[in-house]
Amino acid sequence: SLPEVCGDAAKFFDPLFMPDLAQKLETMWNDELERECLIKKGLTQIKKFDWEVCAEQTWAVLVASLKK
Repeated sequence: SLPEVCGDAAKFFDPLFMPDLAQKLETMWNDELERECLIKKGLTQIKKFDWEVCAEQTWAVLVASLKK
């Protein structure tokens, strides 16, 4: 679910390969432009999610399952 939620607003890493995590953290620490780019992408990505829409869609699924 992380790729669907985060889109291109996150840097993914192999959790079993610590040098990959270390490299991603080092890049975020040292590269201000990369950080700013991900922040902007994150602010865009978050607009795709809304609690009210989630509730409405969940309700629709529940109602549809009761009609079966």
